[in-house]
Amino acid sequence: MSLNNPKQVGQRVKAVEGSDANLCSVTRSGFYGAGFVNAGGQCTQVPGIKWSNGNHWTFSSGHGQYSYR
Repeated sequence: MSLNNPKQVGQRVKAVEGSDANLCSVTRSGFYGAGFVNAGGQCTQVPGIKWSNGNHWTFSSGHGQYSYR
């Protein structure tokens, strides 16, 4: 993945499907996931993708967001 876009330096990376959600990731205790920040400020899995148990992961803290550089 490349976050190099000179026209958008410093701006948050947004979802491509027209959403205002920002790209985020979580790394903790051997778990890594990339998703989008929801309306509650949580980093959560892309809606169309689910775990084998049918659930989404969601983290309220400890996630990072991405900006273009």
